Amino acid sequence: MFFEILKLLLLTDYLTLHIPSFRDTEVEIVSTNRSIYGTLLKEQYVPFGARAVQMECKPADVFNVDCPSRDVLELVGSKWSMLVICTLKDGPVRTGELRRSVSGISQKMLTETLRDLERNGIIVRTDYRALPLRVEYSLTEVGHSLGRLMKQMEYWIIDHYDYIISAQKQHDTKVKSLAKSKSQTDNRRLISTLA
Repeated sequence: MFFEILKLLLLTDYLTLHIPSFRDTEVEIVSTNRSIYGTLLKEQYVPFGARAVQMECKPADVFNVDCPSRDVLELVGSKWSMLVICTLKDGPVRTGELRRSVSGISQKMLTETLRDLERNGIIVRTDYRALPLRVEYSLTEVGHSLGRLMKQMEYWIIDHYDYIISAQKQHDTKVKSLAKSKSQTDNRRLISTLA
């Protein structure tokens, strides 16, 4: 529940404060009580180029399955995004160093995560156009605000890690015990049926 609430807070803050920073958009915003109203002109991809499509921007509602804010929630709530943002919190990082820091992430997933974060204005990719290739990633102002919240989540996980592991063990033991007793009861029924 904590993570869901944190994700909602992250998403609401992100959408409320930073929609005007979307690339290739014109936005007329009236912000009231963490809601966003206005008209959004957004460039959309078509096979041979892009064209502007006018869309009405309604208040962000992550509980509405049709609301695009769910995509942002999915992005900021993914473990890889969280780990990448925490890694970039201390300053610009090159791709190879980033991959080593976020152990377990595949090159494909790292590339997808970086592209999604860049597309949403959370990170900036700097290509130095030199040989050997040198590309660095860093957080934008929005990324830093998100990074502060992620850091709080990291501290929460560290503070409650022992409790969570203990709760998992207790739950697993309880489930095994119930499964074992159910199995014994089923065996008794089978034996009484056969007798």
